[in-house]
Amino acid sequence: MGTSAWSYFTPYREDVRQALDELRQHVFANGEYGRPSQRRMSLPPELLAELPPDQRAAFDELASLQDEFIQQGDPEDCPMPKLATIAELREWYGQEGTHSILDIYEISNLPAFGVAYPMPESVMLERYGTTRPTRQGMEEKATSQPFDVEWQCWYHVVYECGFPSEWYFEGCSGDFYGLSED
Repeated sequence: MGTSAWSYFTPYREDVRQALDELRQHVFANGEYGRPSQRRMSLPPELLAELPPDQRAAFDELASLQDEFIQQGDPEDCPMPKLATIAELREWYGQEGTHSILDIYEISNLPAFGVAYPMPESVMLERYGTTRPTRQGMEEKATSQPFDVEWQCWYHVVYECGFPSEWYFEGCSGDFYGLSED
């Protein structure tokens, strides 16, 4: 299968560990993990509320069809058990990983397996032209070079009107047993 690149925006909290924990709980509660064919699509509640009624109905119908597809599963897959915690989920996925932020265990100042660490300022300057990016600026300068160091992620603050508004996490994980040994 290979690894999966992923990224998330989550509300700003002064403590990045708290922001990461809240993000991980959201991803777990909404089933936003697993191989891409197993993930349930979702929209943030505020965006979902802004959809016109016909688009909301279409989204709900598509989500329902996706739920049916996920429940049928791949014939080669084992059925997904009901799991109560992120730890149980990580144990169930094992070395395949969850292909999501759930594969990140902690915050660190340095890169290491299973950690989130600050995006280097040089990368922020290269990508966004600033060390205080806004979400709009990030979207305008979207890069085709996703984070590609397996089982790690980096993060940074996103600003709005000069003040912190969100955290951005970008990483890559999944299929540890598939990593090359060269």
